[in-house]
Amino acid sequence: MQIIEVEKSPDLCAESGWFAYYIHFDGPVAVAFIENLVPLGELIFLKHLKTPFFTLRSESFLIKGLAGDSKVKIGIEPGRPEQLDSILDFLREILK
Repeated sequence: MQIIEVEKSPDLCAESGWFAYYIHFDGPVAVAFIENLVPLGELIFLKHLKTPFFTLRSESFLIKGLAGDSKVKIGIEPGRPEQLDSILDFLREILK
């Protein structure tokens, strides 16, 4: 799986009011990918749902999405644009 597009949302992230981005992949988000996000923050992964849902929270960003979907949403705290680059670097590394 690889990142194929980073799309800035025209709307702020509803949960936090932070800037939102959609990260699109060339395949479905797998359970192993979600579990590998743990070093970034606190992971809540609801595996028992019909469509498993996850949220990862850190002090200055959050990542959320559905297992099997081809995108995740990232919310970034205002004034921290470098966070997106750091997160993307981490994602690219675990996708190798």
